[in-house]
Parts: sequence; structure tokens; C-alpha cells
Amino acid sequence: MDIPELDALDYRIVNALQLHPRASWAELSGILSSDASTLSRRWSRLADCGAVWSSCFYMPLERRRRQPLAFVEVLCHPAGLDETVDALAVIPEVFSVHGTSGDRQVYVTVGAASLAEIDQCVRTRIATVPGVATTRAHYVRRVFQEGGQWRLGVLTDAQTAAIAARRPQPASDLAAEPTPEEWSVLEALAEDVRRPLAQIRERAGGSLAAVSRRVTTLLGADWAHWRIDVAHRALGYECAVMLWLRAPQENLEQIATSFRLLPESRLIASVTGPANLAISLWLRDLADLDDLEQRVAKVYPQLSFTDVWVVPRVYKRAGHVLDANGMQARHVPFRENGGD
Repeated sequence: MDIPELDALDYRIVNALQLHPRASWAELSGILSSDASTLSRRWSRLADCGAVWSSCFYMPLERRRRQPLAFVEVLCHPAGLDETVDALAVIPEVFSVHGTSGDRQVYVTVGAASLAEIDQCVRTRIATVPGVATTRAHYVRRVFQEGGQWRLGVLTDAQTAAIAARRPQPASDLAAEPTPEEWSVLEALAEDVRRPLAQIRERAGGSLAAVSRRVTTLLGADWAHWRIDVAHRALGYECAVMLWLRAPQENLEQIATSFRLLPESRLIASVTGPANLAISLWLRDLADLDDLEQRVAKVYPQLSFTDVWVVPRVYKRAGHVLDANGMQARHVPFRENGGD
């Protein structure tokens, strides 16, 4: 699909839904200074062409903080690369698939319930895909920021506060696990968090009032993880890069916090291997990397770059398969997840 042009109102709509994914257009109308029908029409235009999409999945807050993850380099045979990537993208444990530079053609983010299950997935699912030559896993020790936490940051403080005030707060008596009925609603929202209540009811059953209550429960539950994604090229970002850095252990958290202040930063995680910090960023131009490296070297002279992977193509992000322009094409349900 062609990449649409987003204007200032489109940016505000996306940012607002990043803060409250099921806010009604009537609620947002006054905050964004635009009528509800215009907001609805704008969002539908972007969603229908694949420029924006959403996800909702089961993932308790504590597990998100300590979710076993790995970045897996995948060296592929050049012939049949597209078929290899397609096969990797449908593996449920594979959260994202990135085309990249260097010694590997692809790297994937894998999540599972344990390190042993990640290892099992790499050995028996990923390594056995036709066209895969070798793999190498970098295990994540700690996630400082995940891609789903990235925000456009175009709203004023007053707008942000007004939207946050409308989001349901966790109930004090909320169960630690979803009920079977809440599971059904969660699954109905997996690929579209703004699915209308009537459509959720068709999939999950129950009365409209019951479905509405369950959706409100999910919005405030720490075991339901929501995210709004947008095609990076629609925002003017030409490519992504993955930085592999070696930082003194005593400065690791401070450096990670500094990178969180950069609007380009998506995923920030400490990892195993020669590098102990991996950072995914969006860039408007690859030449911006020179300026970024100079700024980092000036502020943190003790920090060294062990590798830089250019990511010209994202094949899958957060369980959604993307086209050549980074637009959402289809949804692939997954079991465990995390990352960018």
C-alpha cells in the first residue's frame, strides 16, 4: 500500500490513543479540538490502509518486566529469503522479524515462558526453517523500555492529563488472572483494541453491558497489555538501527535512562554477550547516525559501540506482519511476547 501523509491532527489522534486506546471520539473531541466524526474518519482512514494498528494480549506487569526474551540473529541462504522470512513470521513465539545488515540477514525477537523454552524454539522451530543456515541468540537481561511504550509526544501536558484522567483505573479487588469470559474479550481485542462492543459480543458472547464491563476491566488490568503502533515511514522515519553497546556496569542504568529521553529510542535492554546494552532507534535519515554517535561519545566517553545493525525492513512487529512499506498487512497470534 502507498504510504499516507499524516498531518498534525493525525499525530494527535495517534498520541491520544497511545495513552487511552479505547477512548471514545466524543471524549477526545474537546481535548483535541476537533469534532468526533472527523476524528473517527481520520482514524479509520489510517487503520484501513495499514498505517496504524493495535494489539492487546495477556501479559502481567511483573512478567513484562522480567519476560524471558532473546534477540536471535538468523543467517539465511540468499535464495528463497522471502519464503524463509514468511516461515519465521508465523512462528507464535516470534514477536518481531527485522531485515538487517552485517553477518545476518534477519534478526527476530523471541519470547517464551522460560529461557529453556526460548532455546527450544530457536533449536526446533527457527533453526529448522528451510533457508536458515545458522542462528545466534542474545538473551535479554532487563528491558528498560519496550517498543509499545514509545509515544509520539505531540500532545500538551494538559491534553495528556485530560486523557489519562479518563482511562479506567485498576480495581482494588481485580483478580490476578482473567476469567474465561475476560479471556474471550481479550482474544476478541487481540488485533483491534478499538473493536466495537457489538463485534466483541459476537465473538465473546454475553450481553452488551457485560462485555462493556469486561472491556473496562481489561483497560485497568495489569495483565492486559495494550499498544498502538504506526508505520514508521508514515512518520517520516526512513529506517531503524540496532545499536550494540558496551557500558560500565555501574553506569548501565544511567545510560539507559538517558537514551529513554531520545524521541528516536524504541527498545532499550541489557543483554548477554560482548555488548551489554542493545538499543533500537528510528532514524529519519541514516546520516543522523553520525550525529548520534558523536553525541553519545561526547556524553559517555566510557561507552563503546561493538556493532551497529541497520534495519531497512521490518517484516513483523508486535504480532503483525508488515508489507514492504512497513504498513500492517495481517495479524499473527502469538503465545509469549515482548520487545519492539
